[in-house]
Amino acid sequence: MNNFLSKIFSMLLVATLASVTLFITSCEGPAGKDGLAGTDGKDGQEQCATCHNSTNLLFAKQLQWENSQHGKGTSFERSAATCAPCHTNDGFLEVASSGEFNTKAEVMNPTGQNCRTCHHVHRKSDQTDWELTYTGDVKFRMSNTTHNFGKGSVCAMCHQTRALSPMIDITKTDSTYRVGSSHFGPHYSSAANAFVGNGAFEIPGPEPYNKTVVHMNVLQNSCVDCHMGKAYGAQAGGHTMKMKYDNGTTLVDNISVCKGCHTDANVTNFDFYGTQTETRNLLTQLREILVTKKMIDTTSSHGHWEHDAAVPGSYPTLHAAALYNYRWAAADQSWGIHNPKYIKAVIKNAINALQ
Repeated sequence: MNNFLSKIFSMLLVATLASVTLFITSCEGPAGKDGLAGTDGKDGQEQCATCHNSTNLLFAKQLQWENSQHGKGTSFERSAATCAPCHTNDGFLEVASSGEFNTKAEVMNPTGQNCRTCHHVHRKSDQTDWELTYTGDVKFRMSNTTHNFGKGSVCAMCHQTRALSPMIDITKTDSTYRVGSSHFGPHYSSAANAFVGNGAFEIPGPEPYNKTVVHMNVLQNSCVDCHMGKAYGAQAGGHTMKMKYDNGTTLVDNISVCKGCHTDANVTNFDFYGTQTETRNLLTQLREILVTKKMIDTTSSHGHWEHDAAVPGSYPTLHAAALYNYRWAAADQSWGIHNPKYIKAVIKNAINALQ
């Protein structure tokens, strides 16, 4: 009897499951159309493999970037309309597209510089993802003139002096200029300006402003050609953009990026022919004069001369221009190498104007 009931129960269970399955199947709609088949290597997997592949190239770039100054942090909380273009990834991409110097408004929820700041990451998931987000002429904030830095244009967008307001008119030698803030000056980076001989006040003096800039004429991609040369691990070159590395004993100039042009075997550091030594000595002289005249305060610079604070006050026009030029030359941070003759002229004539 029990076996009979068990068989009946099993049959009823099978019938019930079959009915439920039939009911669910009958509720399905018509099948959709088949999607397009991937062809000619354009399917998702092969597109992603353009970057995400078995090589270590992408990983190496990531390691280098993490050791760069940009990768370590860029104060991207400074996201006001006048700061965001350089301090935030979002602001940079906006002005790179708009051609304006400032963003339309403060950037909300800002992000720091990252891969997408310079490259079109995941735009098409192919080789064009490596392309730069900005190319072409760069307009200088200080002079409104333009220059094409090649691949380095994406760098020069930010590594340039900000506009000075009000502007100094160095032709008014019998007037004074009011320095209203301790932050008076180029606002740190002036490398792009120094590279092409732009943005400093060309104070009349005994030293001519030589406009024949060898580096500008030889280095097609300017900043990129040197700062992103052959990588030394994750210490220098490549996406670190640094020019020195630790050899285990001391910091060493990454001179390999210069050897393509400077083939002299005696050139072993960036102080080519004493250029950096001479420039440093001249800038030291200018700095000491400004301290004596109480035009700068060096107590909070911590060895970084670009952080020397201007002392607010009214000064003769050429003295104010000399103060600006000191901060311009210090903020370049190359000690003359970016543009030796021009930078020396800027410093020497500033010294002459103050004496």
